Amino acid sequence: MRFPIRLSGRRKVIALTGASALVVAGLVTIPAAIAHAAPGCDIAYTSNDWTEAPGSGGFTASITVKNTGDPITSWSLKFAFPSGQTLTAPGWSATWSQSGANITGNSLSYNGTLGTGASTSIGFNGRWSGANTKPTSFTLNNTTCTTGGVTPSPSTGPSSSPSPSTQPSPSTSPSPQTRSIIITPSSVSVAEGSSSSVTVKLSAAPTSNVTVALARSGDTSITAPSSVTLTPSNAVAGVSVSIAAAEDSDQTHGTATVAASASGYTGASLAVTEIDNDITQSGKVDNPYSGARGYVNPEWSAKAASVSG
Repeated sequence: MRFPIRLSGRRKVIALTGASALVVAGLVTIPAAIAHAAPGCDIAYTSNDWTEAPGSGGFTASITVKNTGDPITSWSLKFAFPSGQTLTAPGWSATWSQSGANITGNSLSYNGTLGTGASTSIGFNGRWSGANTKPTSFTLNNTTCTTGGVTPSPSTGPSSSPSPSTQPSPSTSPSPQTRSIIITPSSVSVAEGSSSSVTVKLSAAPTSNVTVALARSGDTSITAPSSVTLTPSNAVAGVSVSIAAAEDSDQTHGTATVAASASGYTGASLAVTEIDNDITQSGKVDNPYSGARGYVNPEWSAKAASVSG
């Protein structure tokens, strides 16, 4: 039979002191779950604002997300616009969505993994009216983040953000030097004697009007305006441009190219095909004698001329 051993107060102190010494010495292991860091994150939010009209304009937001907690393999950043701002395309380094004032940015395949202390840079374009008050409350994977001046950490391995060669950064976000002209659709067919419309737009809203030059080359029966002007309010949605094909005497489907260009923008081109209405679906002309001259027998013509009446 075993009898319980009761320690006096002094012996209990000695026993507890000895156990503490073993922990300090590393002879007793604390479960790993107790040693884990709690979830945490730190956010730096900056914006480059511009005014397009009194009381309204656009902005480019740059966000640095730093993981200060346990390593993660994907993330979802959430915050709310305090002044009714709206997202406009394009954003970068995250999948962006908006529901009312609430904004969500989800990680992509190349920047979802963030080790403890690692960070990544993301951003988007937006519009404001009245004021462009910056958001101050952010969550990462439903954990409330602190905000402050965060500097992206250098690459330290798989847990770090991709290098600039594979990941866009705020320094390479859309700017007047890298924005593009877009024509939709990129090719169109126009029946001879009629016209068709395409949309010319910009990849992001400009700070002032942009004149896009339209240069046609190829079949001269195909025509287009020499230029179109896009404004800060209609540049993203685009404007309609009419492409016409005049009636001509040939029996071929003419082709032309309309090249769009503007200073500081990547150009675009439109391929135009004229559907000639003098050609049937079988490839034969509607009138086989079109353009032909009749033959007159000279002997018959002479005899006919010699007969009076």
